[in-house]
Amino acid sequence: MLYFRFGYKMRFLERQQAVNVLYDNLRDKSKVHTSCNPLKFHLTDTGVIVETDGEVFEGDIVVGADGVHSRVRQEMQRLAAADMDEALFRKEDGK
Repeated sequence: MLYFRFGYKMRFLERQQAVNVLYDNLRDKSKVHTSCNPLKFHLTDTGVIVETDGEVFEGDIVVGADGVHSRVRQEMQRLAAADMDEALFRKEDGK
């Protein structure tokens, strides 16, 4: 099903492999911010603004590799639900 939707076969990577591939291919590694506590995202016409617990960052993309209880995932779901069908983002427990 995903192949038909996106035109690519499904691939799986361990989280650390994905982070390494992304990081290794960055031109400016100084723009990578780890150990931040993302609180809220704001989409703009050109990218995203991320509010953390002390700073505000503006960029093109946010990559969440913050584990199973991902704050980044929660924010992405919040933004998507505001623009799309909330049924796509139901909790796994059916609520």
